[in-house]
Amino acid sequence: MGNEIVIFGAYHCHMAMFEGYLGGEGVWCMAMIDSFERQGFTVLHARDDWNYIYHLHRQIPDLIKIIIAGKEGPHGAAKQYYKSANRPDGIPAWKHFHFSYFPTIGQSVVGDRWSVCAEPEYSRPDDVRNYSFIGYSLEPPASETPVIPFRQRPHRAYILAKRVQYFYQYANPMWEPSYFTRAAAELSAIWPDFEFVGGLVDDRSDKDRETQGPMPVPEGVKNLGLLDAERFDEEVGMSRLLVGLGWPTMSPSPYRALARGVPFLNPHKMNPSSTKENRHSWRDTQHATLRMIDEPYVYHTEAFDYDAFLRDIKKAMETSIPPFRFPFHSREAFDKRIRDLILADWESEAEWILKERIAGHETQRNGEIGLFEM
Repeated sequence: MGNEIVIFGAYHCHMAMFEGYLGGEGVWCMAMIDSFERQGFTVLHARDDWNYIYHLHRQIPDLIKIIIAGKEGPHGAAKQYYKSANRPDGIPAWKHFHFSYFPTIGQSVVGDRWSVCAEPEYSRPDDVRNYSFIGYSLEPPASETPVIPFRQRPHRAYILAKRVQYFYQYANPMWEPSYFTRAAAELSAIWPDFEFVGGLVDDRSDKDRETQGPMPVPEGVKNLGLLDAERFDEEVGMSRLLVGLGWPTMSPSPYRALARGVPFLNPHKMNPSSTKENRHSWRDTQHATLRMIDEPYVYHTEAFDYDAFLRDIKKAMETSIPPFRFPFHSREAFDKRIRDLILADWESEAEWILKERIAGHETQRNGEIGLFEM
């Protein structure tokens, strides 16, 4: 190791690195960049500019091992810059790994594993999508993560939302805003110190405010305003429950809460044929990876059911949990996935896939596969 280079050509990574973007994609990007650099690999940044990625690759093609990027950018699509008969100095398609925070295949002309994703979730037990799960580590490690004793925390539920819009149809919420007002009144009658809190802003444009109308923070919710990452962890850690609204999906925040001994209320919707027991049959759930984790760590509460909403909040106010982390969130496990990604012999695997494809034996499942130049 030491001479291997990775190019980041994903817009979210540029935003995270240079503009402080802290959404889920930004957290993932910064974790990958940190791991690559911590382990001695070189990272080059190219925003989402495939023309610049092509320029970089032409200078040092043997040193650039992989490119993590989307399929398109402001100067054209990736396939325009792939190696071909018309562009013999182009980028081999097998070096391009499609950036997708959410688990997916179908984005690479080569094959399924050329999609890198932040989450290990799958839709059904028989739906084996062979993408490359990279994920991230939860920092700080468990030994350095403060955990407030349960009885020292107020009866408080923290709402997972950065924007007040998430309470409204803008984000297809799974609760009516009035639920928070009703529940705050009922729960404070049991525990006088009970409160809903959140760090919320209304960052809509003037035009959107005019067309969409007012979106107030529901009565009964204490708004702490815009919080940085450190303050967010502190406020969640002082709560007894993290409440999902339905959006954002697959956020890292529930993992951070669980690592501090704070359970997550994970709302879901049902299909007509869905059953409570078969969680894979549910139509939507805010955090699909956490769908298989049971109470009291994760409360799976059906959308728009006020009684269930109130019941599960009551349970969380009285039930402590120890800190919880998935093994795949350890720094050691994450660093190994990063090493495996950049050091694997992708060229040989792609060569085998192409040989089988030309012979009429397709080995990949995604819909964008095709012929490519080695």
